[in-house]
Amino acid sequence: MNLPQFLIPCDIEAERNIILDELREKLPDYEPLRGDDFNILLDCFLYRLNKYINYINYIISQNYLPHSSGEFLDCLVSLAGIKRFEGTPFNAEIEITSTFPLSLPKGTKFNDHQAHNAFLSEDLKIDESLKARANITLEEGLQGDFDTIYLEIPHIYIKTIKKISPFTQEKIAESDDELKKRFLLSLTRPSTAGSLKSYEYLASVASVAKSKIKHKDLGVVEVVYTESSSNALADLKESIEPNIPITDNIIYTKAHEILVDLTINLKLKTSQNIINIIKNIDLQIRGLFESLEIEEDLNISKIIAVSFVSEDIEDIEVSTLLAMEENSIYKLGNLEIKEVI
Repeated sequence: MNLPQFLIPCDIEAERNIILDELREKLPDYEPLRGDDFNILLDCFLYRLNKYINYINYIISQNYLPHSSGEFLDCLVSLAGIKRFEGTPFNAEIEITSTFPLSLPKGTKFNDHQAHNAFLSEDLKIDESLKARANITLEEGLQGDFDTIYLEIPHIYIKTIKKISPFTQEKIAESDDELKKRFLLSLTRPSTAGSLKSYEYLASVASVAKSKIKHKDLGVVEVVYTESSSNALADLKESIEPNIPITDNIIYTKAHEILVDLTINLKLKTSQNIINIIKNIDLQIRGLFESLEIEEDLNISKIIAVSFVSEDIEDIEVSTLLAMEENSIYKLGNLEIKEVI
């Protein structure tokens, strides 16, 4: 448990000696034995005391930003009027064919016959072509990919339902570290904008995935951003423009995505654990690309470093990367991980 140093844990032996000293004052001839009733009760009391003091220390630590997490952190940052960004829903695309033109209302319920539900994102109309595609949203609280291709209430005119794309989430929920960073940026927010820190805070809106602030010239600021939803630009303007000096000229630039199709060739000492090795490398590489900021460079040595996930790996070769450009960000395209002999 990561606690501030000023929170002192329970010293069980010290407490035991204090209690025994008190007990000896009332029972001068008492000497504790391993199996006597007093000693058993004393162990029980000390166990509960230690648990309770640890719990109290943990609760106290949650009032301090470096140690706060989860719901405690949500309450702490709410004092500054900040709320954690919730992740976008998991959406998938389906294709429905019918034997007759029909309409399905928003919220129509689908399932996979295994208690996983999804709902139609908007009203769907199937015309004379007898085929249409639509988005469905996974039930709140569920994560992952499920074959929700069955209507909860069967429709006599629907012939087939096919899932075109897996359930994906455009933007995950804001992590504790990201929320702490945004809270600290809020403390730099001045009464009139102008500094880089204040612009970074104002650009921290849910529909913006990444942002970078540049002072181009005197009174000229460029906001480079990537979208997590289509209304990112409108949200940026709404957040920034009412809070800046009228003399500031703002340039909004959507970052150019440099698509990286990556091939990783593995030379292994043994192929016995290859499935887990490929799975772990896949997770590491996707996490690496997700963490990259705008204009952050990436080299092959870093990719190789995060790919050494097992002692069974002898050597790694990685395909070449395109050079980083101004106002750009790397985005992972196709990822192929394979063993070479």
